[in-house]
Amino acid sequence: MTAIGGLLFRYDRPESFQLVLEDFDAAFDAVFAALGPGWQRVLAEARVQGQVDVAGASALSFLGDEVLQLTSGDDAVGGRLSFVGFKYEIASADFTESDQLANPKRDVTVEVLRQDPRCLYLEVMSQWPQLAETLDGTLGISPGKIRGFHSAPSEYLRNTMGYLETVVTPLLTNADSH
Repeated sequence: MTAIGGLLFRYDRPESFQLVLEDFDAAFDAVFAALGPGWQRVLAEARVQGQVDVAGASALSFLGDEVLQLTSGDDAVGGRLSFVGFKYEIASADFTESDQLANPKRDVTVEVLRQDPRCLYLEVMSQWPQLAETLDGTLGISPGKIRGFHSAPSEYLRNTMGYLETVVTPLLTNADSH
């Protein structure tokens, strides 16, 4: 049996991050209870999307000039910019039985918010596939190297938020998120 499913929660300024984690775990438990026996997790994914206000009220200038430095030495690029953003991806890698949350696949997108060019759109997606990719991009299948999903669902979200705070946010040192 093949099925694809997911839970999507949208919060506009939740009361607390703890509330989000509790809601996530409760909803996950309810969905799996409703599905009945025979279902198993094969992929864990957490995605965080947000809007970031920038100092100076111009996300285009902030991202293009300060973060990516597109105008330093080349005014022709900076003078014609109407949109700018960046995306990077990190492949999943090996993990250990004791750390099932280690080395997820990461996709990070930062771009000018088209609906409000004073702000940035930010998205961080983390995936924990059952099989890690090798350096050449193939899947490494070996006994004992199939990821189990033993952590509470909220731990995947907590891990993604930790990555956002420790890696992505420092890239945007002059921005205030909301």
